Parts: sequence; structure tokens; C-alpha cells
Amino acid sequence: MTSPTTDAGPVLIDPAPDTFVLPFTRLRPGVDPAQLPRFADLTWRLSLMNRKESVRPLVIDWSRCPAPLRPALMRAAFAELHVPTPAVLLQQRASRSVTQPTSLRQYFLTWIRFARWLASRGVLELSQVTAEDLEVYAEHRRTAGRRWRTDQRALGVISRLWAYAPFLPESDRLVMPPWEDPAAVMSDFLGTNDDAPEGENAVPIVHPAVMSPLLVWALRTVLDLGEDIVAATREHRRLLASIPAQATPGGIETVRDHMRRLLASGQRLPASVGPAAAAVAARYGGELPPMANTFLAAALGVTPGQVATARGSMAEELRPEHFGPGPVLDVPIAGRIGDLPWRPPIGFDEVDSLVLHLSTAALICCAYLSGMRPEEVLALRRGCCTRTERSDGTLRFQVTGHHFKGVLDEDGNAIPEGELRPDPWIVLEPVARAIAVAEQLEDGELLFTRTLFRGARRTIEARTQLSSDAAVERIRAFTVWANQLAVAHGRTHELIPADPDGAVALRRFRRTIAWFIYRQPGGRIALAVQYGHAATA
Repeated sequence: MTSPTTDAGPVLIDPAPDTFVLPFTRLRPGVDPAQLPRFADLTWRLSLMNRKESVRPLVIDWSRCPAPLRPALMRAAFAELHVPTPAVLLQQRASRSVTQPTSLRQYFLTWIRFARWLASRGVLELSQVTAEDLEVYAEHRRTAGRRWRTDQRALGVISRLWAYAPFLPESDRLVMPPWEDPAAVMSDFLGTNDDAPEGENAVPIVHPAVMSPLLVWALRTVLDLGEDIVAATREHRRLLASIPAQATPGGIETVRDHMRRLLASGQRLPASVGPAAAAVAARYGGELPPMANTFLAAALGVTPGQVATARGSMAEELRPEHFGPGPVLDVPIAGRIGDLPWRPPIGFDEVDSLVLHLSTAALICCAYLSGMRPEEVLALRRGCCTRTERSDGTLRFQVTGHHFKGVLDEDGNAIPEGELRPDPWIVLEPVARAIAVAEQLEDGELLFTRTLFRGARRTIEARTQLSSDAAVERIRAFTVWANQLAVAHGRTHELIPADPDGAVALRRFRRTIAWFIYRQPGGRIALAVQYGHAATA
């Protein structure tokens, strides 16, 4: 990436409305050009530049910025995307010559909040901002009750507007912030730093009273209940694969004959009890419950549309009492909780949710028991785990995968796709079992994807890897499901309580297992070896 300069100095940033916003050299391979935002668009999807699969959509909505200041900030954002980081910023510890999309989104959101504050004070151009205004803004942030370091980073992001001023029209040029004065220190504007010491990990551990039963249920689901769910998944997929792609000749009459035979023999029609069944019933109204169209289509070799048409043609003949429970799969239940089977036979409409819970349990086991970072465990691929029998008869399980933290190119910029970790992770057998389960659930190379179930929402980006945010929601759903099983089996001592520090996120697992290991004899040395803690090593 080169700086737009001429012999007369920098070329001012003033893109035409139809100018593509994102640098072509940074785009994800295979991106459809029709998806690329142009300068006049109010929505910029920055993740089109990110080659890390688990990243969030990273959308910037410029409509949230006050209209008078919006063009100036959009030009500054364009400069951030196309001009290498100015030297004055490279002198700061955390700056790189190329900024990653996740950081860019935070920068632009900080600018939008700053613009709202300016607009509330009647400032309509960046060039109108004075050093005194910026001192007042620092005081405004200081009194809002945020962490000192959060405010420090925010003021540093405002400094970026000043750093790019030479590349912007005169009306867009921000005065040098007073905290950038060589004689100034940030505490002059934000007060005394009362945060934890620099370098101390501020991520809260998962409370032991939460982590213990959560791990119990994750291991139980993978080791004891997983075989039943995997067997049901195979049968479910076999049935779905048997549905023809096109309407079968005479299929509607075949369905009607089947329905009438069931009713004549005193049997009831299978109803749909899937998550969307209630919504469908409410949408279309009527007294009759929704029928299990997909299951009947698979059983009769017709399309779901033909089943729906046949049911509609018999509406005058049907009554609510003609419908029974949802269809179940012909898969025996082998898993047990205590002395009892863990559940009745698995229903056709329950498979998708059970697959998600099993995949989540495998993810919890892998992330917690290995100590991998979130992006590392989410990037695991089929065949990553190997089993080696040593000469003394013991078994060793190794996991090979990519790591991302500290992976830099020759210019010191982060490599988003990471690189293969030179040393594999040494893991326990339950982690190897969890990986094997994930491999049975997924069809592709990745072990944890957002497209695991049929109802996965599609996005305009061809990304499949699960994101950390989506993992939080799956862990929350798994917790609810595990607690339902605990109550059903009278195991209230295994209920998973709410964590006092909020949602259980993947990044908290690594911190939690480290907390436990550190408190064991020799734990500090073990952490240095397994987790690569540079300071301890």
C-alpha cells in the first residue's frame, strides 16, 4: 500500500460517490465485487477484508453519524483504509502500519460518538474544534465512569483524526489534541490511572460454581449422550436425503391416501413440533396444528410442497384431534443419566437443536481443557488430532492447528489468517473424543461452523466458521438445556447457575483453567509450557 503523494505533497482525500471503499489488495479471496461498498453507501462491511473466518460482520452504519459531520468522518475513514498509518502514530506502542478490520470498526464507532458530542455543542466542522473543546471532551469521558484505559484508548483514536489531517480537506482537519503535546501526560486530562497494572489479565474467570457443573454436563453430553445424538443425526440426514428434488408424479394423491389410511386405522397424523411450528401456525391461522411435512415427504418419497398441498385439500375433513405428537426416529436410546435412560426416543424435529447442543459441548471441552485461545479452537479442522502410543504404553493426544496472536509479517503487521503452530497442543483424551464427535457432526473441514443446522441464517459473505459471539449464544442455550435435564433427572445439585460476571465467553475458559492450574503445585511452570507464557518462561 503506498501513500497518495506527489512532489507538491499529499493528495487530498475526496473520493467520488461511486469509489470503492475497501482496498482491493486487502479483500478476502472470492469476494463478489457486487458486495463491495462504495463511498456514497452509508453501510460499509469491513469484514470483507478479514481473512480470519470467525470474525463478526463488522458493519459500520454511517447513518448514525450527524449529517453535517458525516462526510468529513467518511473521508477520514477512507484515509485510514488507503493511507499507511502516519509516522506520528507508529511511535505509539500498539500501532501498526496496516490496521486490521476489527480495530478499524472500533475507531470509526469512536469517531461517530465523538461527532455526536460535537453536534450537541453546535460544532458542524472538524476544523471548528479547538484545543479547549478537546479538553472538555476528555473531561466528559472522564466523568462518565468508564475504565481509565478505555478512555485513554478513545482519546488515542481521536488523535488519529489529527494524524490524518494533512491528507484531508481544510474543513476536515482536526487541531492537535492537547494530550499529544510532548510536555503533556494523559493523567493531566483523565486523572490518576486507577486501573489494574499494565499487562495484568483483566478477563474474569468463569466462577468455579458455574464452571464445575458446566464442564460436567459438557463431558456427559460428549462421552455418554453423544452416540445417541450422532445416531439420530445420521438417520435424520438419511431421511432428508431421500426427499426428491422435484415433485413426484401422483405424489399429492399418494399423501392423501396415506393420511386417510392413518385416520381409518385410528392413528393420528404426525404434527410438527419444531421451533418454527408455533410461528407458522400463528402466521397462517386456523385451528389445525401444522403437520410434519418434511418427515412425511421423506417417508413417502414426495416433496414437502406436495404434502402441504395434500393437507390443504383435506382441510374440510380434518379436525384438531386428528393430529398427534411429532414423529420420532427409529433410533434406540443407549445413553443413561444415573440408572435411567437420559430421554425418550428422539423426535424428528428435535435433531437440529440436539446437534447444536452436542457441538457446543464438544466446543466447551476443547476450549476449556486445552487452554486454546478462541480463534485457535474455532479454526480447528478435520484430522487435527492424532493419537500416539509411546514406548512405555501410555497414550498421547496431540492437536495441530493455527495460532494468531503475535503472528506478524516482515513489516510488523498482523497476519489475519495466522500460521500453523510450531508445537502441537498436548490434550487429554476427553478433548480427543470431543474432536471426534465434532468431526461426525460436520460435513466440511472446519469442526465448528455457523452452518451446522438447516436453519442457519445465510449472510452475503461465504463464511462458515463459528464466531466467538455466536459461541456465547450457543453456550447460553446449552446451559438452559442442561439445566432442564438436571431438573428432569432430579439432579438439582448439578444445576448451572448464572455467572456473576455475565455471559460465559470462550476467552474466559483459557483464563479459568489457568487460574486453576496456577494454584496447583508446579502450576506456574505448567502454564509456561502449555500456554506459552513468555514472562514466566
